[in-house]
Amino acid sequence: MLTSLRSGNPQRILFALNNIDNDQLARTLYVDLYQIAGSEPSSPITASAAAKALGFVLLVGRDAEMQPMSEEEFAEKISMLEALLENINPEVTGVVEQFQWRAVELMQYCTAYDFYRGITGKTSPSIEERLSHFADNAAQQLENSFVIRNNLSLKLAAAAGIAGIILRDTDALATRRSPQQWLGIAIRHIDETIWEYQSNPDGWYGYSEGPWYFRYAMMNLIPFFLAFDTHLDGGTFAFEDRIFESPLRDARYHTLFDWISALRMPDGMLPPFEDTYMKAYFPELASIGGVLPAYQHLAWPNYGEDLAPMEAARFSRELSRTFDGRVDYLISAPPTPAHSTMSQQTWIMPDAGYAVFRSGWEADASYFALIGKHGIARTHRSPVGSGHKQANETAFVLQAGGELLALEPGYHSSKEREALVYGANHNVILVDGRGADSTSFGTSLFGADSFIQDTISTQEHGSVTIRTHYQDADIERSASHLHHRFFMITDRAESGFTRMFTHQLHGNGTLSEGSFVPSYDDHSAQWTSGSMRLHAITHALGSDVTHETVSRLHAPSSSTFAKHDAMYSSVTSDRGLFHSVLYAASTDEDVSTRVLVNAADVSVIHVQTPVDELLSLMTETASHVQTSVPEFGEFSTDAKTFHCILDAAGRPESWMLDDGSFIRHDDRMLLSSSLELQATVTATATHYRLSVRADGALQLRLRVPYHVSHVAGNGISAWEMDGNAVLLKLTDGIADCSLEFNTVATSVEQSHAIAQTCRIHAPYPQPFLSGSGAALIIPVEIAATHTAAAVLYDALGRKSMELPVRRATSGPQPLLIAAESLRPGTYYLRLQADGQSAVKRFIIH
Repeated sequence: MLTSLRSGNPQRILFALNNIDNDQLARTLYVDLYQIAGSEPSSPITASAAAKALGFVLLVGRDAEMQPMSEEEFAEKISMLEALLENINPEVTGVVEQFQWRAVELMQYCTAYDFYRGITGKTSPSIEERLSHFADNAAQQLENSFVIRNNLSLKLAAAAGIAGIILRDTDALATRRSPQQWLGIAIRHIDETIWEYQSNPDGWYGYSEGPWYFRYAMMNLIPFFLAFDTHLDGGTFAFEDRIFESPLRDARYHTLFDWISALRMPDGMLPPFEDTYMKAYFPELASIGGVLPAYQHLAWPNYGEDLAPMEAARFSRELSRTFDGRVDYLISAPPTPAHSTMSQQTWIMPDAGYAVFRSGWEADASYFALIGKHGIARTHRSPVGSGHKQANETAFVLQAGGELLALEPGYHSSKEREALVYGANHNVILVDGRGADSTSFGTSLFGADSFIQDTISTQEHGSVTIRTHYQDADIERSASHLHHRFFMITDRAESGFTRMFTHQLHGNGTLSEGSFVPSYDDHSAQWTSGSMRLHAITHALGSDVTHETVSRLHAPSSSTFAKHDAMYSSVTSDRGLFHSVLYAASTDEDVSTRVLVNAADVSVIHVQTPVDELLSLMTETASHVQTSVPEFGEFSTDAKTFHCILDAAGRPESWMLDDGSFIRHDDRMLLSSSLELQATVTATATHYRLSVRADGALQLRLRVPYHVSHVAGNGISAWEMDGNAVLLKLTDGIADCSLEFNTVATSVEQSHAIAQTCRIHAPYPQPFLSGSGAALIIPVEIAATHTAAAVLYDALGRKSMELPVRRATSGPQPLLIAAESLRPGTYYLRLQADGQSAVKRFIIH
């Protein structure tokens, strides 16, 4: 019986039967399908969903209590299914908006009929006639030379394709085209639409209509791809002059699946860029992981409120949004959801127009993403645009601790799209109150070509610059992060005449509810969402800045509006230079932000956290600037920006330099280069990790605390010590290397007058694995006359535990942390004694 099924591999049907008996999620999905199978349809869509559910329920033969279905009920449900299939409406008009609904009906009816044949062992000429005319009408619309090529036509093509597979052996069809032709027209339309209109096979272009409409198309495409893969059985399909392989075996599609995987947020949701709903998941992707073992990371975990795993009932609802994908999910044998096996955490995709920085794949990881599209990614080769583009070039979102803190407005509905699409609803620069709004009256071509450039990324730090032009102004936004904790944004907007430039920051809170607290005298504001708080500070160079609170709308879910308060910072000049720092922390973390230097040519922002502190410096131009920073000494540089995390002695430890050739702190030249460059340095107890990006060969001088004994990595052609610095030669201006110290040798730094009362040594063993059953040992030293306190914080500044420290007479004492007590992630140990402190960062894998 099962061998007659064409919409799914018979072995996967057997897997679904077993899973329903043993898995709670599978059982919930089945019970929900059983309820639909017995319901009275209220529309053509619900009628087709009921038919599909009836077919599957009859195939399984169980009732809602998982007991065998009685003969009477079986016969009754067979009659219900036959009645639904006999009343199919085969009409498909050229109204594009109707493609999506007719596609859903055709696919669901075809699958229902496939099950019907498998259950009864017979065919129905009258049902096959209706389905064949339905499929033929769909194929005719796809062959229309003026057919729109987007998610709607892709859904219709998937429906025509699956009809071609299921009805491929039907005799004497009175249609203009054969099932083989429906299948050929379908796969050709899909191939051309995706790779000639919505994307490009020659790189990481993503899908032009954005994350949600990629999912919307894939709701239908994935079941078709699975059926087509089974139909080909490792072979290829010839149509006219083309040879097609299964999309699931096609490397071009693998880039699309990796693109959407790279974009997904830590809680499993899609980022609300473009016309993408907030709180939208993508559970259908897990089906691909059931077929392709290399893509099991597509079965990622999904979380609901308070980062609890998504409940089965909600998962069921997610799988039945417009197209009921629960049957397809059950028969695809998806793997158990797990944290991503993708090795990269940072994904910079200039062709697709996205940059994503994340601290990890865990549900509470930090996530910072920006958008800046151009060319195909923005317009999908259409003179009127993609239809789902918003005026959001350079916009960003920030999520941490499971809370969306810096907002994109999301998507309400097609009818209310105008309320959210314009630039004043996004984290972008406004020019005289407008962003990159519609380029001409009556067109959907929102946004402006923007380009992600000047990228540098390491495991700990990252930076991108997005350049664009709109409203007769040049806009340059540089976004950087250190340790995925501090996020620095510098904006440079210039025009040929005086304009009002406005920096927007849309946070998730309102003044009226007390979840937004502005402090405009200090250029700062805070938004609180759940247990997390976004600390933000925005300052302008060279001009008087005016801050104000503006109420804006966003769509927290489909067809729902909510208000939030945005911080608007405006200057009136022929250019606007904005300097911002964002820091996400738990609500119980003590954080302070302040502007330390407020000059015409330089701005310095300071952020103090319980475990470390940040200095962020922005200059007016890339010329030599020298400034005295209260409490931290003299800084001089020719760089556009310099961001650094300070050690316990107040010296730059981990830092980033952008578009400059030197940085000096007091009498210490931290770095000097023969060319302007981007550089990041991460300090550990045993080595420096250095990354450099420049336009050509150069010589670099880098100050180090110890003698360098070895240089490992890429891009360094020669090196040598020169007093308290290491000289490095780069052959092509690009390097990613590790400078390993000989810490036994005498330090090259001068000793300090103040003796250290506390010190933290490197933890061991390394790497340390959570759940290994071992203990992480962190040696610490404190002066004999002092008592100390040791507190462990996670990457978001939340206190994880307090560790007991005894007064020591001499030498280090070990602090022990059990492997099972901490989840994988980044942690900070803060040791305090007699007013002094030491901080050590480490990672649990």
